Amino acid sequence: MSDQTKFWQAVMQALANSAGVETPYNMIMAPKSLACNFADSKLADEQLVNLAQTIPPWSLTWSGNYNSNFFNMYKSWLNMVVGEQPSLDPEAEKRAQDIQNKIMQIKDGLQELKKTHKLDYMQENCQELSENGAYCKVWNPGYCDQTFEQYWQEYKKTPIYKQQARMIEQSQGASLSGLSIQWREWSIRAYGPDFEALDEALTTATLADPHHDNYFEDDAERKQYQIPITTNGATIWTPRFTLQGDSYHSFAEWLKSAKEAANNGADPEVVVELSNSIDEQTGTSWKLSFDVAVPLEDFFMIGARGSTSTTTLDVSKYDFKGTLTYQSVKHISLGPELSWFDSSMLAKYSNLQTKNPKSPFFNKKLWGPGGIFNLRIGGVIVGYQPRLKMEVANWTDSEVHTKWTAEADYSIAGIIHIGSASTSGSYDHVKYTSTDNGFELTDTSEQPQIIALVVDTINYP
Repeated sequence: MSDQTKFWQAVMQALANSAGVETPYNMIMAPKSLACNFADSKLADEQLVNLAQTIPPWSLTWSGNYNSNFFNMYKSWLNMVVGEQPSLDPEAEKRAQDIQNKIMQIKDGLQELKKTHKLDYMQENCQELSENGAYCKVWNPGYCDQTFEQYWQEYKKTPIYKQQARMIEQSQGASLSGLSIQWREWSIRAYGPDFEALDEALTTATLADPHHDNYFEDDAERKQYQIPITTNGATIWTPRFTLQGDSYHSFAEWLKSAKEAANNGADPEVVVELSNSIDEQTGTSWKLSFDVAVPLEDFFMIGARGSTSTTTLDVSKYDFKGTLTYQSVKHISLGPELSWFDSSMLAKYSNLQTKNPKSPFFNKKLWGPGGIFNLRIGGVIVGYQPRLKMEVANWTDSEVHTKWTAEADYSIAGIIHIGSASTSGSYDHVKYTSTDNGFELTDTSEQPQIIALVVDTINYP
């Protein structure tokens, strides 16, 4: 076998076995120097949300670039499904639409009130407004769009706001809450009993949307659907994602145990041997594509520290054995808070197609490779203290020995790095040991690293 497939399979199988992942078939390798911050109370929630929000590409490797696609796509998709429900009772549908128009009139009035306060807020706390004055380009330190949202949530509790809201509601002859109850009742008549669960899913997802003008009695109620994180000196609210079946405390306990084991010279939990003699697994259970083949001679790479350029090590010409170990690994499940996320909706309406050409889902693939939902990050595998030992036949005469130095950055397929800079940019935490027939590298940074993602292939066989 001349490509990387057999090595990827060996590494992922070993990680899955040690971390307690049922199969390695839904695993993606993560990039170098991706520190796991779950033991840092100031950074843990932000990293958790960034991971859970990201929809990674359908691939065996991930660049480490976060995105905020998952919640927005989920809520938009629910809106699309609601809008595509067929009418079973035209008269009831007409009543529901009339009520919906009144609801929108009230919401528009409340939004105008919010807009007026936002302009006043920006006048006081913005250094540079946009040309049309609609948004702030440069905020004063400690202020941002999210701090206005916090102010607005507090203002909505005041008697003056409640009076203003009642006046807007009176223009439509009913309260917003009362109209919402009527709309749901007529909608269920119009679209059938399944509509109730669908509307409930959209309602709770809306409560998780920090940009929607929701009303909460206090932060405790809001935290059922959203989570506050601190970024760039400001506290912002995001849809709530959680560790599932785990906790930051248990992670800290695992990390403490891993450090003690390393300090006491305990055997590593993960041992992967990579050599010329490894066979490829030919089963069809591997869901993620091995379509980007890297020849064996390009699988091991070296580069000067601090440089982006690399040189391949053609170990295929030699009898070699590379032993990759991790002192300890831990699988941590994560995902959306179930107060707002309903996975049954994704399954139930997986085949629904929108007829609206303005929809972001119009004529688009939703599931599987290249789909909008593609993959969902359902967990991470965190590793502590990686070590790499290379043994090469005729070591002193080999190209590997000629190219290798203690100052090099050594990687496997450009993903698993040992000898590369730590997350702080320092190379001081790499121990290099020369042996009679090769070398050994040990990471001594005491920094846990996210080494793989465990993903959910939504609605894909």
